[in-house]
Formats: sequence, structure tokens, C-alpha cells
Amino acid sequence: MKLLGAAFGASLFPAVFAVLFATSAGWKLRHDEGTGNMTAAEGAVALLQEGPKTCLQFVCSDGWVPNPETYTQEGDSNEVCCSKTCKLWTCSAGYLESEQYSRNIGQSDQVCCDQTCEMIHCKAGYANKGSTGFGSTHEECCDMTCALFECTGNWAPAPDTESKLGADIETCCDPLCVNFDCGAVGWATDRSVFSTPGRTKEECCNNDCSAWTCSEGYISAPNKSDLPFTGHGNDECCLKLCSRVECGYGWAADESAASEIGSTPEECCIPACGQFDCERAMGEDWTNNPNTSQVVSDDAMTCCAPTCRAWICLHGMVQRADRLKSTGQSNDECCVKVEA
Repeated sequence: MKLLGAAFGASLFPAVFAVLFATSAGWKLRHDEGTGNMTAAEGAVALLQEGPKTCLQFVCSDGWVPNPETYTQEGDSNEVCCSKTCKLWTCSAGYLESEQYSRNIGQSDQVCCDQTCEMIHCKAGYANKGSTGFGSTHEECCDMTCALFECTGNWAPAPDTESKLGADIETCCDPLCVNFDCGAVGWATDRSVFSTPGRTKEECCNNDCSAWTCSEGYISAPNKSDLPFTGHGNDECCLKLCSRVECGYGWAADESAASEIGSTPEECCIPACGQFDCERAMGEDWTNNPNTSQVVSDDAMTCCAPTCRAWICLHGMVQRADRLKSTGQSNDECCVKVEA
């Protein structure tokens, strides 16, 4: 066991340590009253002051601590009077420094450093924690990999099992496609891949229309040749009915065609006034009436309206060039005042 910040123990030092400490702190020492003789403490101080330097008087440098075995010896250096701490030690390969050992007395990896897992040999099926792990045993430094885990039932070993850490079925194994519910995502079951690992519809299912249910306004194709028949949506797997078609400008809904197959106004709608050729029927001063564009009629007076080209402006006004082909039968709609 490493000692953290090894103590030097005041009990190891005799009273002279206390004397020196007191002196350096500026404490006053007195003579024995009435005898004229010095006390033992005063004698020790005088001896230290007059005699050669001893290790007791030496101040150790950073990374060194006083050596209790040499405090009475003559000396004036770290080498004689002090001991090295782990602060001065450089850890070898396979070991890492730790601040908690910096005051330990010693100069070795065992005393000053933490051993990493790099030097530990792991058994087959285990992965070494490397320089980020600390320890000196197999249990401390080696993690089990999926190579030792057995996938059973409808599960197969996942890729890279030799390096993947784990000991459970979700980590170490992939489910077989037989487990995947293709119908839940609107795809068809593909029995040919039942024994193949897979977790997605793309891996485990057929992308055809056999499992797709057409929405309202669509019907299944009577024959596969009518559609690509691959996909999983109305556009890929179904035929649109006229009830889903927006007739738009110039067309009116044909209720009788609502259940018929169709995707364009021409297939599903009835021509309305918006499709009537007013200029051909009434002349260039007429155009389609926007208010009757979806009215079903072939009557020119119903479908057409005069343009501003046919309107005669009052004195002091002229026709608006931007309204000549637009419907209008008033000065406000068709004319503009002439500036003086």
C-alpha cells in the first residue's frame, strides 16, 4: 500500500527541535532564576549557534523532505540532510503520475505511480483497457467482448464481435429478418431473407404493392402491368379515381364520373364556360366571363362578357391600355382622365 504524504513524526525528534522552532519564531527563553546557570534549552541553542552546521539547521529544497535519521549529523545539502519525494520521480512506461503520491518518500514506480493496464495480458475474448485503465490484474484491466457471447434463437452475431464490448443479446447480436413485422410498415414479407440479419424494412421486406391498402379515392390496379407495382404508397400502388381530381378553372365536376379511373380534368370533368371561345363566337371585343367560368353552358351570352375595348369613354378620358382585353363596362373600369 502506498503512503500518501508520509509523515516525519514529531515524536522522532528530541526537544531540540522544539527549541529551534521556538527560537526561530522569536520566543524568549529565560535563565533559571536564582542559580545563574543556563537551562538545558538555552544550552542546546548556544551549542547550535556556536558549533558546526548540522542537518537540523538545513532547509530542504522543493521535492525534498528532512531525513529524521540524519538530523544530528553535520551537513548542509539535500543529499546529506533530506530524502527525495515522488515529486522528483518520472514514471516509466506503463505507469502514470498521480498528485496524491507527490509527498511520498521514495523513488520508484511502485511508490510514486499508478500502474496502467497496458502491461497486462488479457485472455482471448477480452479487451485491454489500455492507458486509460488502472490496475495490475486481469479483472481490473480486461473487459469481456461479444466474442464470448452466444447468440441464440432468431439472433445472429453482430459485426466486429472481437472488438465490441458487451455480454448481452442487444449489444452482441443482430435480429434475423424473421423477427421483423413488414406488414406494420406497409411492406410485404420476404421469406427469402428470413435467416438474414436485419433491423429495417429495406433489409427484411419486399418493396412491392401486395401489402399496401389503397386510400379513399384510389383503387388497386386490376393488373400488375397497369403500374410499376413497386413501392408503398397510393401513387405507386393504386389508380386514382375522378373523385380525387380537382377540376379547376373552366371545368365543372362530373358527379357521374366520381367512381371512374382518371387523373385529369379531361377524363373526369365537364367543360364549362371557361373553355368557351368567346373571341371566336362574339368578336375581339368579347372575352370569357370570370363569374361564369365553371357554369356548364354553350351559350355565348352566358359564357362571355364585353371587354373595355368596346366601351366608349367620356370626354376628357381615354381607354386604359392595360384593360383593353379585360371585362368592363364603365368609365371607372375602363378609362382614365387625360391630364391637362
